[in-house]
Amino acid sequence: MAPSLDHVFTMRMYTSPAKAVVIPEAKGKNHRIIAFLTHGNIKGSGFEAELQPGGADWILRDPETNTGHLDVRVQFRNSEGHSFYIYFQGVLQIDDKWMEVFTGGPKARTLEFGENYWLSAPVLETSHPDFKWVERSEFVGELRWFIDEDGNNCINLGRVCSYSPIKIPLRERRAQQKEVQPWEQTPWHIEQPSQQLSVKRTPIPTPLRFMNQDREYNRLACEMPLKSHELFQYLFKCQQGLKGSQKTTAANCLVRLTDDSCALRSTILLAGMHFCFQNGNLASFESTFLYHKVEADGNFGFHRVPKVCTGEVLGAEAHASGLLAIIENAAARDKKENPDISNFKTPEQELANRYFIMAYTYICGLKSLLGGVCRLGGFDDARIEDFSAKELVEMSYIWHKGEASQSWALKLQALRLLPFFLTPLPEGATLTYADGREIIQSLREFTTATGIDPSSTSVCTDPPDKIFDNFWRRGPASRLLGECVLAHVETISVKKKRSQGLGRPGTSFEGPWCALVTSAIIYGQTILGALEPVDKRMHKYTITLFHHDMLSYLEESRASTDPGFILWLLILGLISCYTYPKGERDQTPHPSFLFFQMAIRRQAKEMDISSWSEANFALAKVVWPSKNDGFEFVEDLWNEAFSLRSQI
Repeated sequence: MAPSLDHVFTMRMYTSPAKAVVIPEAKGKNHRIIAFLTHGNIKGSGFEAELQPGGADWILRDPETNTGHLDVRVQFRNSEGHSFYIYFQGVLQIDDKWMEVFTGGPKARTLEFGENYWLSAPVLETSHPDFKWVERSEFVGELRWFIDEDGNNCINLGRVCSYSPIKIPLRERRAQQKEVQPWEQTPWHIEQPSQQLSVKRTPIPTPLRFMNQDREYNRLACEMPLKSHELFQYLFKCQQGLKGSQKTTAANCLVRLTDDSCALRSTILLAGMHFCFQNGNLASFESTFLYHKVEADGNFGFHRVPKVCTGEVLGAEAHASGLLAIIENAAARDKKENPDISNFKTPEQELANRYFIMAYTYICGLKSLLGGVCRLGGFDDARIEDFSAKELVEMSYIWHKGEASQSWALKLQALRLLPFFLTPLPEGATLTYADGREIIQSLREFTTATGIDPSSTSVCTDPPDKIFDNFWRRGPASRLLGECVLAHVETISVKKKRSQGLGRPGTSFEGPWCALVTSAIIYGQTILGALEPVDKRMHKYTITLFHHDMLSYLEESRASTDPGFILWLLILGLISCYTYPKGERDQTPHPSFLFFQMAIRRQAKEMDISSWSEANFALAKVVWPSKNDGFEFVEDLWNEAFSLRSQI
């Protein structure tokens, strides 16, 4: 029988930091802290008693990990003269918030349960005949600091759960009954059904004390203090039973990244993001998350994850923009040394490009989501900058609780697979072209119910709130994110040759992953009006990657690829250049504008089409709104491309 969680008692015990005794370097390098408990009470289950003198907590603190091992002995007496003796050991994570209260600092405040790791396992003895059952039960407790109005410090112990007596198997019971008289036998016990709701959630792993010591036999690529192993185990447990790619299992990803420090640290941060999305806050993993966030500051490529998790979306966007400045400077130096850098493209460079595009996609989606959440929350004129990071996280979690369950599951599945963008590729592995059929299908399902607005470059006529609700709450956004990640996973191949097509000749939606995902995002921004634009520098670099991918893609044989799909990619590439934000002084179009114009012209010639109506018919076979109104700007781009006399 599984243990039940019931609140039994609440203990409130006051301590005096001024009277505490500290013995440094007791038993080696550990510190012994003796905190005397002056007064208090215990209440619950019909029992109430006052704390008696002589109780204390003999904490043994490990200065290397800031972990305190509790050793508490206290006694209580009620008005009838009956006594309770309580002894418990436990584990405490001593952080700045805890020490601020213990030392009576100016920032001392009442802490909530779960703000720091502080758990115990009380053992109870009593003289009260009606409460002898406590001596036959197992208890656990959670502690926190509580400050009264007069400023007194108090250790508040609550959330106690009681385990039912162990049920002996039938065979052992029969063996025991042979030696028991009839009047000593236990009567039949009828179990009562549980009143708790059955909620399918990934349980928080239990503390792994030996793993957290990082001995030689379990040392990983980076330091794993605090609850790092538990957080990593949490994500690993989520992978169990995950429906992933047919080619690569999710477990292989987590196994490979343990040898790379940056990938492992970033995966732990992703695990924190997953936990926050599922539970609304980081709870006991907050200190672990912050530790790895600080360590990740030195690795500029992996800094966006903690910012996004804590709600600092604009900070993540600004950081990505700064990262691009470094990338562009490095690319400029490489171009001087190697003028034709396209011939030196490696799988590692392709993986880095995909990581950036995935970060661009996630930031774009999260900005759009939070903007819609603010509008639905009654803040029509408010911007994301007007809210704190904590407020954004809380609002998004409350909104997600009303999301369709399938949409929620798809979003969490995509988060679990994001480590595939961080994990070094297996030896000899390559990244092939991606099959975009499922991505296109996701866009088709949302396009069907979308109208057209002839007065705007965003061709969607539905009200913004309706578009937001249909795209984010009902599942298309989550499915699109999941399919983009799965498409990347399926391109990881140990074969030396590229994939030669995944469908019948002329019907495949196979293409470069970066170009495919970028096209889907541009389609969602400009055609559907469901996504918001992001930082100008990020947008510019994304178009540049799009350009390079399509250039190499068009130079290769594409016998199995749908010609209309290639035209669709090129049209969206041209639209992305058109929507590239220009400055007041600099009206120069994006450098890739001319490339996409000439590429569209050549592709149209191969397809033997010249008018926009013919192009619109070809695009509709891939994904495109059925109505023809509202495409003046796209039609103008098409006509402008055909007015060029240049040839590729």
